[in-house]
Amino acid sequence: MKRLNQLSILCLFAWSTLSCVDEINLNLPNSNEILVVDAWVGNLTSDTYIRVYRARPFVSFSPSGSEPQVKLQELVVERKDGTLFPFQLLNETIYSPVRRFNLMEGEEYRLRFTTLEGKKFESSWEKVPPKVEPLDWNTKAFERQILVRTGTTSFFQPGTFADINLKIKDPGKGPIGYLIKTSGISEQFTTSERDNCECVCYLPDPNIFPGMNIRSNEAFEGKEIDLKVGEIPLSSLGRYLAMTEVITLTEFGQQYLSQVDLQQRNTGSIFDPAPFRIKGNIQSVDSEETVLGGFFLFQKTATEKLFFRTQIRNESRELNHYFEPLVMVGGTCRTYYTDALPTIPNSFRP
Repeated sequence: MKRLNQLSILCLFAWSTLSCVDEINLNLPNSNEILVVDAWVGNLTSDTYIRVYRARPFVSFSPSGSEPQVKLQELVVERKDGTLFPFQLLNETIYSPVRRFNLMEGEEYRLRFTTLEGKKFESSWEKVPPKVEPLDWNTKAFERQILVRTGTTSFFQPGTFADINLKIKDPGKGPIGYLIKTSGISEQFTTSERDNCECVCYLPDPNIFPGMNIRSNEAFEGKEIDLKVGEIPLSSLGRYLAMTEVITLTEFGQQYLSQVDLQQRNTGSIFDPAPFRIKGNIQSVDSEETVLGGFFLFQKTATEKLFFRTQIRNESRELNHYFEPLVMVGGTCRTYYTDALPTIPNSFRP
């Protein structure tokens, strides 16, 4: 009898584990849809845009850009002398300026807009930061352990890399921030038994800096400084083109993006808490409604440099340089590097 009872309990447990699982749909309140403004106005019209939408409660796998958009009666950027610069809807989500901005260092601007319901919002006055021209580039090679996989075997061995640094001179005109974006193109060699093989490919590298590269000038105001803009591996034989954008921001812009960067670094997995909401410099004129995001003024300059990895290695022979073996391909390296650029970039041409 005891054995029969044990068998019955086991069957009941098995049935419960194999039964259907009901899907639970949470009815999240609309009150979580807080107004968000993403407004960037700078010296380049192509990078000047404004988005106004409502933040939705976090839902896994929800695509970016699907947030509810806010319809507006009016959207203008106002200069301190009273000049208005209207914006028009470029597509369903982005507003662009009707005419070009001619930002001057030290001028003050603010954002103003009115929703279809008649609610008015405005930002604080923000001052155009100075534009900074890069001075020079330099590199610094270093060594660290890398994991190498060969078939089913994995082991660590020394690998070498190079920090890419860009020298700038801070204008020394008060607190500002630097947002630096660096992408690259890596020249990759392959080998083939064919005489007419197209064996050199050029691979785009969208970001060579881990995370957001945001800095305050508090520690080097008015001085020259080498800013790290990224790092590249030295295990390849090919050259490397680094392309950097130096974006100067207001003090508010630097502090806001530093909070965003801190969130991104502290939320490393899907089990971490979702980032908290950051209130910016925009407020409601006629209510206590909370507004996230902000109005950012910036000036941007771009520069690029072609680096010869062989030269960097020659200048650091004391390091244990590891070279990746050349990949064997058929008639073209694109059979292996499927994301390679279709043509040779001008910077790599003779």
